[in-house]
Amino acid sequence: MEIDRLQVLRTDVSGMPLEWIGYREAARLYHQEQIAYSCGSLLYKLYGGHNAVTGRRTVVEVNSIIATVGIAGNPGHTRHDYVPPLNNQTLFRRDAHLCLYCAQRFLTRELSRDHIRPFSQGGLDVWTNVVTACRRCNNHKAWRTPEQAHMQLIAVPFTPTYAEYIYLKGRRVLADQMEYLLAHFPRTSPLHDRLQRKVERKWGQTPIPLGGLGSDPIFLRQLRHQECVVRNPVEHEVATAQALGLEA
Repeated sequence: MEIDRLQVLRTDVSGMPLEWIGYREAARLYHQEQIAYSCGSLLYKLYGGHNAVTGRRTVVEVNSIIATVGIAGNPGHTRHDYVPPLNNQTLFRRDAHLCLYCAQRFLTRELSRDHIRPFSQGGLDVWTNVVTACRRCNNHKAWRTPEQAHMQLIAVPFTPTYAEYIYLKGRRVLADQMEYLLAHFPRTSPLHDRLQRKVERKWGQTPIPLGGLGSDPIFLRQLRHQECVVRNPVEHEVATAQALGLEA
């Protein structure tokens, strides 16, 4: 179902990104009056039951970005030493599904996690010591360092910030959600350049001025027009109000 593929970006009341949630969790937050405000585009309308007295039907409109009240627990905001958990899905997205040795793009099943300095030489399983590699390059490098194997990395690995990690975890990041997250990336984030190159490959756009994609109005207008997956909100019929914890 289309509604199951759309994710809502949840933030705290100050606007710091927290997590991706589905429509059921979004409906629960609306029902419990934990929404401080919402922004972005209207994703879908959720219909519940009818009020026995007024006959009016419960309708919840869910936007692409919602801010919630209360203690949200954004570790990237409260702890300066926070390091996102390392997993292959976000690692491959960090590196744009490129093998950082041969510079070729591969499907997920054809990629692997390579440790720049192998465990046998004291290497650690941390963001700054791992890169995406195709299986051929990984097997060729084997237990050696790139220098020992006479191989060169095409990019420097980095540890994502919490906002970058949220972006990397997104399944289908909409234009307004991407714009919102970009505003929370460090100005020096490599993701700015990587997203710019993605746009140039797709639309043949001229280079964007330094300072990041999020500050360029022409880019943002094109991004909203070209990449917004949902042009009309998805209307989802809920069999009963109780299915989402809503009362008629």
